[in-house]
Amino acid sequence: MASKQGKSVSVVAGSGYALVSSNFVHLDGENPRHKSLERDAEMIAALCDAQLVALATDIAKLGALSPLEVLGVVALEGQPGHFVAVEGNRRTCSVLLLSDPNRAPTPEFREVFKKLARAANIPRELQVYVFPNRQAAQPWIDRRHLGGQGGVGTREWDNTAKARVAARSSANTTAKADVLAFAVVERLFALGLLSPEQHGQVSLTTLSRYLNNASRRAILGLKGLDSENQLVYTHDEAEVDSVLRKLVLDSLPRSDDKVPLVNSRSKAADSDNYVQGLAAQGLVPSTRLPEPAPAKVPAASPLATKTAPKARSSINQANRNKLMLPSFTVQSTDSALMRLRSEMLALQIEGYEYAANYLLRAFIERVLILYFRRQDPQRKYVSDLELCRLCAADALQAKAPRKVQQVLDQAIAPSPVAHSLHTLGTAVHLGTVPVRRQLVAVFDTWESALRYMLDAH
Repeated sequence: MASKQGKSVSVVAGSGYALVSSNFVHLDGENPRHKSLERDAEMIAALCDAQLVALATDIAKLGALSPLEVLGVVALEGQPGHFVAVEGNRRTCSVLLLSDPNRAPTPEFREVFKKLARAANIPRELQVYVFPNRQAAQPWIDRRHLGGQGGVGTREWDNTAKARVAARSSANTTAKADVLAFAVVERLFALGLLSPEQHGQVSLTTLSRYLNNASRRAILGLKGLDSENQLVYTHDEAEVDSVLRKLVLDSLPRSDDKVPLVNSRSKAADSDNYVQGLAAQGLVPSTRLPEPAPAKVPAASPLATKTAPKARSSINQANRNKLMLPSFTVQSTDSALMRLRSEMLALQIEGYEYAANYLLRAFIERVLILYFRRQDPQRKYVSDLELCRLCAADALQAKAPRKVQQVLDQAIAPSPVAHSLHTLGTAVHLGTVPVRRQLVAVFDTWESALRYMLDAH
């Protein structure tokens, strides 16, 4: 039988409150937050996201789980004295990773949890309520998670009540710095703005030092995190993504072994000087949003919600002032391609039409080269026209979608077309004057073929 509440025991049968070792509480593979899983590593990977980091940060800071929400457990079959958390899987996972950060699913998560564990007072015993079986626990789980249910279930505070509590709260928003840094890095990686190699070199601790100040975040166009731990931007997404990418890249180890511009030894004044230097160079966002708004979560990001928000159909993308939108994701280890994409995302076309034209042509040519040499880096071609012709032949042989074949076939047609490398090249050599709408139309024409070749290389 379970003991009275507050007394640590090993519960063998029956039901009731108990204190048990955190080592004896295990994850539930049948938890509704994810599909049915058997292996602990799979369960941890399914639960591990920015919100779990926030929860673990809170647990580490307070040194305990909330006394208002005990874990609901059932006995683990075949292991006397061990239990499965049928209610409280995320809290169980947080304590597990604080106790053993090496079980986190990625190097980035392992770094976060190692840092938290060093400063944490990790709960070694957990308050639980032992149910005799899952069926006995289910009615109480339903009341906890299925809404108000006419007054029977848990009723969430309305916005007025939340505002009153927030006004009384002394919570320190800088405690979210690690979660914020993690969310920034994962977004940039999902957008293709960081290569896998760069992603693996990031130090979240270093980035946190630069992002834990509201004034610096304001210059970068980053308000912070919302209640769901999603990034909130104050300026145009592409502009904010571009400067955040520079911040991250400036923090990576250098090939010449010099100390990176963004480093862990920086003091507050150094961090301020770095961000203000970006502003002096005109590298910070300039297109302010009407009001701060959550940044659209890339579909490939681990922070993406299960149901992606619908695109705003009221916006005519043909009127945009950027060659490329952040939704055109690229994941590649080719540094030249990633740099071209970054500058295309950042550059406003109007006033810089020639530069935009050159960037567009260089990006298309680079994608063609990577596709052409995807299987043989030594494969040769003698001209841009032949490069396009060979790529068109490869796409035809691979039975690429008809739209892709049409774009490539048109690009090598005898009569000049607006999206051919030759036509774009005439502007580079001052033979024609590019205009914004034409450049946007050229990118949109190429988009399906570029997507196909990037996915194939």
